[in-house]
Amino acid sequence: MIRRLLKDGTLYTISGVVSRGISLFLLPFYVRFLSIEEYGLLDLILLITNFINLTFSLEVTQAIARFVPSFRLQKPKVTLLTTGLGITLLSYSGFLVFFLLLKPIVIKYIILDDLPNLTYNLVAAHVFLNGLFLFVQNNFRWTLQSLRFAYTSLIYTILNLVCVGVFVFYFQFGLNGILISGIISTFLSLMVSFALQKNYYSGVFSFRYAVRILKFSMPLILSAVAVYFSLYLDRILINSFLGIKELAVFGVAFRFAALVGLATTGFSSALTPLIYNDPYSTTTKDSVQILFKHFVRASLLFLIFLTFFSSEILIFLTTPDYIEANILIPLVTSSMIFASGYVFFPGLTLAKETGKLAIINVFSSLVNLILCFIFIKKFGVIGVAFSTLISSCVGLVLNVLYSRKYYNQSISFLFQDSFILIVSGLLLGVIVLNPWVFLDSFELLPFVFKITIFLSLFLMYIFLMQKEKSSTG
Repeated sequence: MIRRLLKDGTLYTISGVVSRGISLFLLPFYVRFLSIEEYGLLDLILLITNFINLTFSLEVTQAIARFVPSFRLQKPKVTLLTTGLGITLLSYSGFLVFFLLLKPIVIKYIILDDLPNLTYNLVAAHVFLNGLFLFVQNNFRWTLQSLRFAYTSLIYTILNLVCVGVFVFYFQFGLNGILISGIISTFLSLMVSFALQKNYYSGVFSFRYAVRILKFSMPLILSAVAVYFSLYLDRILINSFLGIKELAVFGVAFRFAALVGLATTGFSSALTPLIYNDPYSTTTKDSVQILFKHFVRASLLFLIFLTFFSSEILIFLTTPDYIEANILIPLVTSSMIFASGYVFFPGLTLAKETGKLAIINVFSSLVNLILCFIFIKKFGVIGVAFSTLISSCVGLVLNVLYSRKYYNQSISFLFQDSFILIVSGLLLGVIVLNPWVFLDSFELLPFVFKITIFLSLFLMYIFLMQKEKSSTG
């Protein structure tokens, strides 16, 4: 199982590295071709897009992931996927009707009043196509076709890069150029993905399967919305209380923090379908624990890197308007790590206790909301970042405690692993004594000092991995 996980995980991670690496590569151009207000508006549009994808997707893909492994025969599996596609298509068609017919209300109360009509329509088209693409592409994961998932991710990334070059940098269409690029690349990637798995869509829609899918997925919508607000509530409140410029600064920090997905995408994309195939075997449980240990180590190393070099990264990749994001990057990254850890504790999902999962996520979202209101007036953006970090930690702890009731897993290694303890202690020290970390300009001596510490930790990590590989091999 570990070999299969490593193979699939590597492919998913590579596709994530390429796509998010390109996103960061484009960041220096975005902040120069867009004003800080336009960049803030882009971040707000992405925020709204993510919310729509969570709600109108109906979390159907989660139901597909749960039920596909239980079907050993091809015909019921095809019927399940066809039904899932039909539900998704109907739901996003409903979104288009709602979004376009109620445009004045949506613009006034959800999106900024001065959003141009063309931009609004482009957002609608992008969300519709993106929702369908995510469903179809995720089916490569649930049917264990990791190579095709990587291919389509690469195709999307290349197409988007080419389109951004044409519509944003050459024609200088600004924000509309970014949306047009997304529409074209998503549509073409959707066509390729559908063609590669057309044998899984028979044209038979089963109402019995639809009821089964929705019965499982509907509680997850509340859970997903709660997770969304727990993760994105900070940016909603920043836009409301502090303004679009502060949102732009926070959005830049969030882009770097989102790189933590590189440490989780490979793990979760490979792990989820394999857990569902044989969840209660000793081999599966041991493999999940091993992967969780690697996840924690890799996440801490990545967090140290972003903490040490956030100032230098911003100095060289952005403009002085965004330097205040240097303190935000490690805080938001930590939140992302806690929020991503749930995948290693599948007890509630395996037991089909999606209602309890929703309650946990709603509670952590409420914790975030209360803390944000308390801290935002006194500490501004930093207070919001700390609120999100605390609520993400609360959500993961509750998830672990309840998951272990249905799927017992040991986490004692967290308090015994020397690498985890050393890096965690160093991070706490940086929080207390940080004058040589978060700087407004490049300084050689602190940079060399940070390089030395980070390389030492990286070599320690490599040595530890090699030692464990030798002892088990």
